[in-house]
Amino acid sequence: MSENDDFQKAVMLYKDTIFRIAYAYCRNHFDAEDICQEVFLKLYRHGSRFNDQDHEKAWLIRVAINQCKDFLRRKWVISFFRGKDCIAGYESENQSEVVEAVFSLPIKYRMPIHLYYYEDYSIREIAEILGTSETAIQTQLQRARMMLRKKIREEFEDESK
Repeated sequence: MSENDDFQKAVMLYKDTIFRIAYAYCRNHFDAEDICQEVFLKLYRHGSRFNDQDHEKAWLIRVAINQCKDFLRRKWVISFFRGKDCIAGYESENQSEVVEAVFSLPIKYRMPIHLYYYEDYSIREIAEILGTSETAIQTQLQRARMMLRKKIREEFEDESK
């Protein structure tokens, strides 16, 4: 298999994951697409020097997170998007309130929740990807869950009035 075939395979396998991560950061469909392009351009330049698919996916996620941080620093923008954009593979009608609640979390809590629940990474793997300790990830997940419970409970109480 050629390097070009490996690259095309990686794009097909990980494009939705990378888009969702970018969207979780910038909350803008077009900016998320731009970030995805940058991530896959870096992959193309990097070549296919990975131990296995898990290593490649973790590398792509780390690059995506770094690209998002660079984007936010460059633009001096933190968007608090609350609209109903279509997010490929991320939202169904009955999940929209939960997804919206996740998007309302600070990025410090949003990324561990996303990686744990949507990408099925373990706490250890998330700690490696985000460059922090397992204890920090456990704390962030616990705090994020509490914030989500509170937010969803408040929305439920508002709707029942």
